[in-house]
Amino acid sequence: MRTGLTGCCFPVQIWSTNQANSVAEIDIKANVCCAKYNPESMYEIAVGAADHTVLTYDLRKSDKAVHTYKGTFPA
Repeated sequence: MRTGLTGCCFPVQIWSTNQANSVAEIDIKANVCCAKYNPESMYEIAVGAADHTVLTYDLRKSDKAVHTYKGTFPA
């Protein structure tokens, strides 16, 4: 499970249903609009930001984005 608050620069938190606290945090330094797991891999997540940036992460090493996509995309 993942959470992120829109309209602010809080980190995306990764949760396990087996633990009381979040197991990881991804701080992208931007307003988070959405986050989605890769259905093919439980370790990959994409995070969309209000600045029209999409970042993909490998949750086994979430300190740095694997890919960053910048641009303007239609809503």
